[in-house]
Amino acid sequence: MMKFGLIIWVCSFLQGNACLDPMKYPILHDSWYECSRQAHQESLKLIAKMGYAYVNKYNIGVKYNCEPVRIY
Repeated sequence: MMKFGLIIWVCSFLQGNACLDPMKYPILHDSWYECSRQAHQESLKLIAKMGYAYVNKYNIGVKYNCEPVRIY
């Protein structure tokens, strides 16, 4: 059986595209669809926490990956 683990990076898209360390979420998802939806929901929360001024000043964006995990 295949599950998907969510990994999110918060990055500044100014020159150099520096990213913070990846955040691995503890919940495994049953499908890429569920993982991707969770990634977008978490991204909105992270952007909101950082606030309008900070996000604009540092060109903050979020990258994610839904990494396949084989469950035996």
